[in-house]
Amino acid sequence: MNYLEINNLVYMSNPYWQGVYDLSQEAVRSWGVALPPAPDISLVPGDLPPGKYSLCFTRVEDGRMSGNGPLAQVAWEGGAQGIRLNNLVPGYQCWITHAGGGKLFLAEVAGEVIISQAPQVKPLPTFMVTPPPCFTHFRQAFGRVWGCAGKHLYYSEPFQYEWFKAGNFIPFLEDLVMAAPVTNGLFVNSRTSTWFLEGTNPGEMSLRRIGGGAVPGTLVSAQLPGAVVGGGYEISRRSSQLPSPVWMSRNGLVVGTHTGHLVHLTEARLRINPRNQGAGFYQVKDGIPRVTTSLRGLPAKDEPDGDLRMIFHNGRLFPPAPFEAVATGNWTIN
Repeated sequence: MNYLEINNLVYMSNPYWQGVYDLSQEAVRSWGVALPPAPDISLVPGDLPPGKYSLCFTRVEDGRMSGNGPLAQVAWEGGAQGIRLNNLVPGYQCWITHAGGGKLFLAEVAGEVIISQAPQVKPLPTFMVTPPPCFTHFRQAFGRVWGCAGKHLYYSEPFQYEWFKAGNFIPFLEDLVMAAPVTNGLFVNSRTSTWFLEGTNPGEMSLRRIGGGAVPGTLVSAQLPGAVVGGGYEISRRSSQLPSPVWMSRNGLVVGTHTGHLVHLTEARLRINPRNQGAGFYQVKDGIPRVTTSLRGLPAKDEPDGDLRMIFHNGRLFPPAPFEAVATGNWTIN
């Protein structure tokens, strides 16, 4: 399960379920509001001029608005008419165009009937909005929630963390397992690749592949000491004042810098046999910053590590030095 707290709400998701825990109410609710059905309509006497109208419902729950349900259309010629909403229930709002189409505006409904044109005062703010899909991983950045689902990186509407649109995603070639924001972009990871999305506006971002993948669940945000060097890049003392994302890759611990590069902390220092799942946390103990990672599951690499297999077989890290003895007569070595 992934968790993210925003404004006293804890958003939660895994690939099969999602929800929101409201800390003030101590209750779990849905993430986003389910879409309503299409309006069931019939014509009745009224003052709507003849023409072709489109209309839809939205649903309101505890002050939260859904996106629009399916559109219904009705048209007539001749005299004025009204439109009866046969399936209007409490919590539904109706939105309607003017004759001939155009934008959807909040309809004035009296006794389940629309009898006059909607004033052009309140346009529908949630057109094409849906609840989010179930995410394998998600983070908040640049006023949006960014979530991984399959080969897509979805993003919410600005500062509306429960409003998503079906077309608001960035496609990738591999299933995504992690997203990590920095000052001017996001690191996006599959199990075998890492990309950097440079920019803060989805429509203006550039994408480049910069390295290998990540072990799901191991991402932490850590403030590391300055002048950390590895893999051809370094974390300067100035940049080290900002928390940076750290995760486990197939070759050890990796830091994503705020300039969009990777610093490999342990690749040349430690032999790590990564697994396909993990967890991590960051702490400062005795003044020393520490990243702790736990790994579980199947090996992440296709081929087993021969050196590690020999260590486990021998039951010791270093084999003992050869034993040499010179003796005469009867003797026993145990």
